Amino acid sequence: MPGGRRGALVLAATAAVAALFVLAAPASGNFPQSIESTVPAGGESFVTSSPLPPTATSATVTLTPSGSESPSAFDELTEVMAVAPTPGTKLLYCIGLYLAAGQYYGDPLGFDESGPQLAFLLLKACLQIAFGGQSAGPRAAVASTACPQKGIAIGMRITSSGGQYGVRVKGRTHRSSRRPGVVVACRRLGSGLQITLRARKRGQPLTQVLGPQLGIGLLNRSTGRSVAVNTAFAVR
Repeated sequence: MPGGRRGALVLAATAAVAALFVLAAPASGNFPQSIESTVPAGGESFVTSSPLPPTATSATVTLTPSGSESPSAFDELTEVMAVAPTPGTKLLYCIGLYLAAGQYYGDPLGFDESGPQLAFLLLKACLQIAFGGQSAGPRAAVASTACPQKGIAIGMRITSSGGQYGVRVKGRTHRSSRRPGVVVACRRLGSGLQITLRARKRGQPLTQVLGPQLGIGLLNRSTGRSVAVNTAFAVR
C-alpha cells in the first residue's frame, strides 16, 4: 500500500489559477483507450476520452503512475471530475475524492471562460476551485476501502455559439439537494486508482448524465517536479 496523501477537492473564497496546463486526448476513437500525460509542476492536466458510444451505460477511469514514476508523487495529485449538466440544468457539480477535513460549502467563486470543448471548461472550473484549496486529506487508513467522496454544487450558465461554449460560474458553493444522474465509486488498484461511473437510472446512457465524453482533471500542487500519469478509459 503506497504512502502519501490523496488529493482533495476543496473550495476556497479565492481560487488561484494554475499558470501551466496540459490538455490530453486519445489518438484513436476506439475503447478501451489509454493516454499518457504529464502534470506539470504547479500546474494542471486535463484528460478527456473520445466521444462515448451512445449505448454505453457504465465506464471506468483507471489512473496509474507512468513507467518509473514514483507512487508517492502520484498520490500527491488532486483528482477532480465534473458532471456535465443536462440541457436546462443550472448547476455545476464537482466530485472530489479523499477530501481533507474542512469547510467545503458557502465559499464564493467566479469563473467565466469560453472554448470549443465543454468538458474541458467544466473540468477547468472545478480545478480552479481545487487549486485554491487546502492540502490533501489522509488516505492510508481508508486506502483499501471505497474512496470517500464529496460533491459540491455551484450556480452555472452555459452558452453555445459558432462552435464555442461559454461557461460562467458565479455564486456560493453548496450541498446540492438533488443527487446527480451518475453514481461514482472508486477503489485503490495497485499503486493507482480506478473510478467507476454508471447512470443512476438503470439502462440510461452515460451521454445523458455525463455529457459526450469522459474527463478527469489532475492538479499538481508541487512546484518541484512534474508527474507522469497513465489514464485508461473503458466503457460498457
